[in-house]
Amino acid sequence: QYNYTSSVLHDDDKDTSDQFQPQQPQQSPQQPPKEEEKPVEVKLGVPTSFNFPTVTKEQPPFPQIPEVSFTNDNSLPIRIYSHNVKNGGNHELVPGEQIWEHRVNPLVASIRFHTLTPNSIVTLQEVYKYQMLDIMKELNRYEPHTWEYYGSGRIDGDEIGEFVPILWESEKWELIYSDTMWLNDKDPRSSLEGWDAIYARIV
Repeated sequence: QYNYTSSVLHDDDKDTSDQFQPQQPQQSPQQPPKEEEKPVEVKLGVPTSFNFPTVTKEQPPFPQIPEVSFTNDNSLPIRIYSHNVKNGGNHELVPGEQIWEHRVNPLVASIRFHTLTPNSIVTLQEVYKYQMLDIMKELNRYEPHTWEYYGSGRIDGDEIGEFVPILWESEKWELIYSDTMWLNDKDPRSSLEGWDAIYARIV
């Protein structure tokens, strides 16, 4: 005969040595280092948001302009030079596009060359205030106060937004009257979008 002995381990009798081992901290998967966000450079005249209140500008009074009669003998030929400066705001450059610091001097050289003809007037498009100041600084570098301009930002009618300025040589032209309006069919004195335009257009 064989005697079978069975044993039953109660919970109190189980080996609990593992419970007293220090627990290893769980390692979280390594995250790639975050790229530092580059601060956005604030440029004079460049909007920093897309929520703009509507502004209204009153029409300035017309000045007294002396009457001038012209005949075929004293006609005045003029040259109008137009140049699209291109948006210089906070945007990614497209392939082949140069930064503003590399474009300003060739632009000024082009203005100088195309205004060698007497009685020339310059018109520009998509110019922010900081670009306008750079252009005027370079045009007047060697002969101060030779060039003047008039223009306003399309967003607030003052400094914010793109300009469409007119430039002239002060010895050849005199500014008698200036005004700023918006191209729309509702109220040209207010900064409203017109027709199928996405942005307010200024003149």
